[in-house]
Amino acid sequence: MSEPTPRAAAVHYLGQVLRQEEPPELLGQTPEFAGLSPADRQLAFQLVWGTLRELRLIDAVLDRFCRRPLRHLNILVQNVLRTSAYQLLMLDRVPDYAVVNEAVTLIKRSYFRKQSGFVNAVLRRVARIQDVQAYLALDLATADGLATAYSHPTFLVQRWLERESPGAVRSWLARSNHPPNHHLVLNPQRMGFDEFLSRCSDTGLKIVTVHAGLATVEVSGSFTWIQPLIEDGACFVQDLWSHLLVRLIPPGRYDRILDCCAAPGGKSFSLALRFPDASIMAADVNHGRLLAMQRRAAPLELAGGLQLVAANGLHPPWRREQFDLVLLDAPCSGTGTLQRNPDLRWKIDLPKILRLSHLQSDLLQSAAALVRPGGMLVYATCSAEPEENEAVVRSFLRRTPGSFVAEAPVEFRPGVITSEGYYRTFPAMDSGDGFFGAFLRRIQG
Repeated sequence: MSEPTPRAAAVHYLGQVLRQEEPPELLGQTPEFAGLSPADRQLAFQLVWGTLRELRLIDAVLDRFCRRPLRHLNILVQNVLRTSAYQLLMLDRVPDYAVVNEAVTLIKRSYFRKQSGFVNAVLRRVARIQDVQAYLALDLATADGLATAYSHPTFLVQRWLERESPGAVRSWLARSNHPPNHHLVLNPQRMGFDEFLSRCSDTGLKIVTVHAGLATVEVSGSFTWIQPLIEDGACFVQDLWSHLLVRLIPPGRYDRILDCCAAPGGKSFSLALRFPDASIMAADVNHGRLLAMQRRAAPLELAGGLQLVAANGLHPPWRREQFDLVLLDAPCSGTGTLQRNPDLRWKIDLPKILRLSHLQSDLLQSAAALVRPGGMLVYATCSAEPEENEAVVRSFLRRTPGSFVAEAPVEFRPGVITSEGYYRTFPAMDSGDGFFGAFLRRIQG
């Protein structure tokens, strides 16, 4: 049996991701990955994530050299070409001739060995390209040109350009094609903030931005360096703007709190830090995700703890008006997280966004019934699409006249509170994900 290679592992797993069988973050659990050296594991990760981020641009190049569209080729041949083209166009760790030879060898060992000459010829032509955007003659003044250059769906870029300035959209697109930094939230029950910063530096992490007032830090570096901090209960990983959403909840007495769609747990943990004396129930319909959340929560030993419950938000098992604060972080398209989840670009379309908006409306209606008079209902998504955000809230307020009123939170940073008083970080932020939040106070009966 031949030794595993980073390209073989990447090609195999990329096919599973694009067939929507596996998410990219589980690559590290595959047998092919386990047999690689640390350096080769890093390359395999880079090939999968990088190819997903640059997929449309890569396919546009490869289509120039194929007699028939790339999508008509066998999936193995497609992904050998894609990962190799990504390496030739975007990376410089391995010489071009070695990239081409490795790709040809991989094809020769497969059922499609007769296509090895075709793969060799295509990749040698790709290797001669110096400037990809110039070679493709992309018009960056158009939605299609921008979408190809930055590897996003055209319909999504067009929608963003209709609502935001071209400069803001282009900046967001460019950032989406770079690996994201990690945001860590301190657990103050374990250590002070200065000690935490020192621990981050000692592990080899580069501190990018410190948000002392939020007890969070943005770091870059391998996630394996973060793992010891997590295992010690010193912190948990949560996007800064997701954490800020919880910190922006208007003041009030919140003794009983429900997080309706809690997994993977970041917002529940932030709620426990902000309201340490509250009874917090974390619910999710997916039992497996709840078990993973339980494992994440264990090292934190949060005061009061969290009660985890498997429950369907559409049919909640609790009495009406039982909670002081209900947080609904609704299932969504995730278009605000395309930097962190590049595979979502190739799984989303407008019909799916519209279907999700109907689900979100139903979930919000169910969650609202659980809020006591005077209590707070928080609706949130990590989507940048108005159908999943403002439109859902407006529809809810029209259907429940006189029951809830929107409360605008205190502005933390210019540009994140809309004219309607909603919290929105797309595309204003230069780091982190795109989040939306609405804070709805139930009117006293």
